[in-house]
Amino acid sequence: MKFIFVILIVVLSASFSHSAEEEKVLWREGKKLSWNMFKGNPETLGNYVASTNSGVSLSFSMKSINGEVTIDYTVQSFFYPNASWYVKEKVNPLILSHEQTHFDISELFARKLKEKFATIPRDEDFKEKAQKIYKQNESERLAMQDLFDEETSHSRIEENEIKWEAYIKQQLGLCNDWK
Repeated sequence: MKFIFVILIVVLSASFSHSAEEEKVLWREGKKLSWNMFKGNPETLGNYVASTNSGVSLSFSMKSINGEVTIDYTVQSFFYPNASWYVKEKVNPLILSHEQTHFDISELFARKLKEKFATIPRDEDFKEKAQKIYKQNESERLAMQDLFDEETSHSRIEENEIKWEAYIKQQLGLCNDWK
């Protein structure tokens, strides 16, 4: 077999499936969310005044030519405007900062995933190992998102909000090599 080409695209987010045509915003250093980026319809049930939908995407290709395996992959974090929403009369800058931290957590886990992928041997088993690591990373990302909401009471405990924002900023700095 002279040439095998396999492409796998996995796009997962917090709790929403996205079509390829749907608008998405790539996480960028220094670029912050603004309320005009939240285009979804607000939920009428529950006590929440805003929701950020973000996630980590993975795509990779694998080639095998005469037994030599070449693997390329891309990991990115995205914000999904059409699945993110807010109630205009009830939000403030602290809540926007909280929503930004959710997006930053997704970026942190995109970087962690890149770091983990660097340890996988580039061989025929890469796809299977990558999928397993991706699922574990996604589980950890969602757990951190939940813990962040729990410890900040969805932005209502300002002191914890400030601690979390500083912690995520620090963690992103530690993972700078994996941008």
